[in-house]
Amino acid sequence: MIVLPITKMDGSFQTFLDKHSDLMYRYSVKQISKAVRHNMSQVNLYRLGNTRYIATIRRHQFSTNVNLALDYFVSTEQYEWAAKCLELQKQIVINDLIHSANRSTEKK
Repeated sequence: MIVLPITKMDGSFQTFLDKHSDLMYRYSVKQISKAVRHNMSQVNLYRLGNTRYIATIRRHQFSTNVNLALDYFVSTEQYEWAAKCLELQKQIVINDLIHSANRSTEKK
């Protein structure tokens, strides 16, 4: 988990994200990929300074966040990362299908 040099959610947080979009999207994709590989229900991305605030992405949000990253990488012409996002989207769909099949089998 990354600890951001920010202590509160204000304009400085958005400025940081805007300035370091590339880093944040790459890190998000890597962390979501790790979560999918290890069948994790959520991933903690970053913490704001020395606060208790931790940004977490839950399983049902993985696809949405990867789509945001995909849009960013396409718009900045980073096609290798865009391809990683597309592959990760496939893995998320497969993982979700397996997860839901396992849940329905357990209920029977």
